[in-house]
Parts: sequence; C-alpha cells; structure tokens
Amino acid sequence: MKKILLSFLSLVLFLMFKPAYSACTGSLARLVLINIPNITISGKEKIGDTLTTATANTGELNFSCGVNVASSLKSMLTIPNATETTLPNVYTTSISGIGVRIKWPMSRNDVAWIPATFPCSGNCYQGADSILVELVKTGDIRSGVIDSGEMARIIVESNVNANDNFELLRIRLFTAVNVTSNSCYVEQKDKTIDLGQYNFVQISRPGFEGISKNFSVNLNCPTETAVKVKFEGTLPPGYTDADGIISTRSDLYDARNMAVKLTNNNMPLKLNQFIPYNNAYNVGTNIVTDSSLMRLEARLLPLAGATPGNINATLVYSFELN
Repeated sequence: MKKILLSFLSLVLFLMFKPAYSACTGSLARLVLINIPNITISGKEKIGDTLTTATANTGELNFSCGVNVASSLKSMLTIPNATETTLPNVYTTSISGIGVRIKWPMSRNDVAWIPATFPCSGNCYQGADSILVELVKTGDIRSGVIDSGEMARIIVESNVNANDNFELLRIRLFTAVNVTSNSCYVEQKDKTIDLGQYNFVQISRPGFEGISKNFSVNLNCPTETAVKVKFEGTLPPGYTDADGIISTRSDLYDARNMAVKLTNNNMPLKLNQFIPYNNAYNVGTNIVTDSSLMRLEARLLPLAGATPGNINATLVYSFELN
C-alpha cells in the first residue's frame, strides 16, 4: 500500500512542476501604409539599379512570449506569388523586370532585409524605427501596374511552439504604382531553333541544304523609334559577313565542317554590322512602334568534309536605338 501511495505522489509532483503554457503578446498591432510614386523607365537603367524608394515610421514595439521564454521577432514577405530573384534580397512583383526588397527595422542595416529573424527572451523591446521599400530593376521592363495590397508582416513567435505567435505590424502598399516605359524591349530574348534531323547520306549529296526554319526577332517600342539591329556569329573560313553563314559548335560529339545559313526574306542576312530593323508590315524600314518583328530563316548547310554528329550554332543580336 505504501508503494502505491508513493507512486501516486511522484506523479502529482511531476504535474505540479510542468512549465505553464504562456501565449505571446505585444503592443497593439499596427497597420503601416507605404506610398510609392509612379515610375517612368528611361531605358538607361541597369539590372540591379534602384528605381525608387519609400519609407514609413513603424513606432516602438513591446512583445513577449512569457517570462524566460525564448522567442523570435520575425519579418516575412506576403506579396502574392512573389519569388526570390538572382539579386540579393529582391523578390518579384506583378511587373516583369521589377523586383522589390524591404528592410525592417532600418537601424539593423543589412541584416534586416525581409525575411529576417531576430532572437529574444522574456520581455522584449524594439525602439521606434522605420521600414524601407525599394523597387529594383531585375530585367527588361514593360509598362504596367503594381497593385496595392499587403507586402509584409512582423510577428513575435515562441521558439517552443510555432503556433504561439502575435502579429505586431502589417505593411501595406497604399496605392497602386503605375509603371511607364519609354524604352523598347525584346520579347522572348532567348530562342532555340530546331534545324531538324538528317541522315548522313542526305547531307553528303552535292548541293544539299536543310529545310528552312522560320523564326523572328520581336521588338516592342512604346513610341516611334528608329532601330538598327546587329547579328553576330563566327564565320566559317572563306565566308564574309555578307554571306549570312555562321559556323557550328565543334565539341567532342559535334559534327565537323557544318554551318547554318541565315536569311531575311530569303536574302542573305548581313552579319556583324548594324542594319535596319525590318518591320513585318513595312519591310526595309527601321521605324518601330508597338510590337513588330523581323522575320528570319535558318537552315543547315554542310561544308566540304562534313562529318556526322550533333549540330549547334549560336547567333547573338543587339539593338541600337536612336
């Protein structure tokens, strides 16, 4: 009987000393509104450049998840469908080519880019501070609208129980940001053209050329713009820029003595020099408005001493705007 009683008392003592659950609390949650001015893109901006900035005061914060309870002050991005870009701390927006990065609290400098986590224990305090929002160029920018709405939240969270948290700040873009582009941009800059598959018996026939494969270079300009384009490629021995013929790659498993013949409306494409950009609706001019395209053709061209293998060639193009 004594053994049973002692076991019962041990169980009672264990329950009495189990730590009590304590919910996280803090200053009354605040809504912080961010106003970002409309943006006009000149076309001279480089990837990584800051297009515009905005700041807002966030005030002081008191928060705790209980006496001696370890917790974390967390900032999180809540922009719908935002994904991380290749630029540090920059996330996508609803406009291609424009990213956003947000810092809070600004006084903590480069460690405070959202999302971030700061440790705390017991009763914690964050002095009056500010939030910084930057819009950054991440690529080619088109005109459009960045919608208003929630951008980020700040919470305190118990390290013991992630479900135990308390919201301290909610950051919201107050009005939509209109983005106007005064520069041209290329649609689908990277293209892969399938030149087809051939057996070596076909390729070995005198005068053989592959089937012509059509492709286009698409350019969009918000206002009437004079445009020239340059196509660059490596020439095979004995050929000139006026022939429109470029060499193929010569890696281990690649075919040898192969080339690609490039034409514009079935005329040889001039290479390695700026030429007028041909509008699909007015061939031979270099004035571009809205969306236009330059129609091109590519075909396989065996050279003397051709061998079987993989065939790859690269054509690089750039634009000159006046």
